[in-house]
Amino acid sequence: GQEAGALGAAAVAAVAAGLWNDFSPIEGLHQIESIAHPNATHAEIYDKLLPIFRQASLDQARLGDALAAIAIGC
Repeated sequence: GQEAGALGAAAVAAVAAGLWNDFSPIEGLHQIESIAHPNATHAEIYDKLLPIFRQASLDQARLGDALAAIAIGC
């Protein structure tokens, strides 16, 4: 659900802070509400979109690297 991202961030913080030894406690906190499966009738569209998604992902990573390389004294 909507809270999954926040729960994941909280779990990372709990492990980093040493409150949890690992991520196993998350299993007791999170319940799967539903599982989405790809629509097979849309496979052709998915196949066309996947290379675009991959390119966008690479572009975003390069942008992040470029921004990280800029040393700004704030």
